[in-house]
Amino acid sequence: MLRIFARLMVSRWLWLSIGVAAAVTVVFTLAAVAAIVAGVLLDRAVGREPDVERLTAIALIVGLLAATAALVGLAVLAVVRRRGRVRRWVPLREQMLHNAATLPATYLVQISSRPQGSVGGWVQAVDLVSGGCGHLGLPASYPTGSVVCFSIDARGPAVRAWMTGAMWAATAREAARAERDVSRERRLGRRAEQARLSASADQVVAEAERIVRHSAQR
Repeated sequence: MLRIFARLMVSRWLWLSIGVAAAVTVVFTLAAVAAIVAGVLLDRAVGREPDVERLTAIALIVGLLAATAALVGLAVLAVVRRRGRVRRWVPLREQMLHNAATLPATYLVQISSRPQGSVGGWVQAVDLVSGGCGHLGLPASYPTGSVVCFSIDARGPAVRAWMTGAMWAATAREAARAERDVSRERRLGRRAEQARLSASADQVVAEAERIVRHSAQR
């Protein structure tokens, strides 16, 4: 029980959830209070007695709308920050792929098991280039799912770079998204160029027709 409690206390997601809940609660409270104060002032300005039930309903609606807007804003901010962090790791992914494809005795594998004592502490790994699978002895322990780029020399495997499986998948999605964006921009560029050439051709044809008509009138 104490171990579970200790894990919860150091969990980043727990403190993040508490922070989000606190922020949304503060926004809801401030918006509701502001709505009540504004409603009371407006009622007194027009010489009307404040209606508690009406002001409470308005405050509840305003508070919920403000809390929803704050939650959506926090979610968008989290997505933007995460994508920014993933983008910083995309060059490392590209370099790992490049090294595995071009450098001699260099491999790119994904670890699929914990170190196994039955095989001398080696791990099960899948070669992401060839698709082969087998046991691999690395100079350090890496989490299951990690992607490791390493070279083999006279002293054995030497790790060049690595990242977690979750980050590898995220950078793969980001790289694919960037490639789609580039392809879309190229398509739009080609269409714009074709439209410009077509417009130029139409102008040339129109000018030629004008010259022919002018010559015929002579």
